[in-house]
Amino acid sequence: RIGDAPPEESKIQLFFWKALVRRSSSIVVISSFIQRHTMSVASRHEHKLTVIMNKLITREPYKRSSLDEHLLTKKRNHQFLYVGQISEKKGVPPLVQAILKLDNPEVGLWIVGGSEHSKGLENELQKLVQISKSKSTVEFYGYRKNPTPFYEFTDWHIAPSSYPEPLGNIVQ
Repeated sequence: RIGDAPPEESKIQLFFWKALVRRSSSIVVISSFIQRHTMSVASRHEHKLTVIMNKLITREPYKRSSLDEHLLTKKRNHQFLYVGQISEKKGVPPLVQAILKLDNPEVGLWIVGGSEHSKGLENELQKLVQISKSKSTVEFYGYRKNPTPFYEFTDWHIAPSSYPEPLGNIVQ
């Protein structure tokens, strides 16, 4: 992404970006955000731009399960929820640190998501939680095909990305 790199590297990226845009017969983007960003560096080529929006995620209706009871027993008075990839860019480490720093037994965070590619960071964060003496709770639930019960039993869904989310499907 242009603009995420140091200034000198960013100039090189912009040079190549503009060259690619000039040589392209069409440009396809998948969100209004990316369309606006593209237009900010290639407005003369608007005629080449086509937006194909992402499909909304649909899920089967949720059926009550034993997970509901579990979440009800774990829920804090101020329950936060993060759903998505576990990475630095998604803002998960600062989120975990902030919740732990609150040191409040009324505050909890459920983290739903992750993958084999993020196991290292997940393990680091879980160790941080384990050694913490914080009264706030942080619980990791791994990938869930249908995270509906977590949304039902939480007070706030939090999306702390540390960069502009071009594909923010999780918050739809």
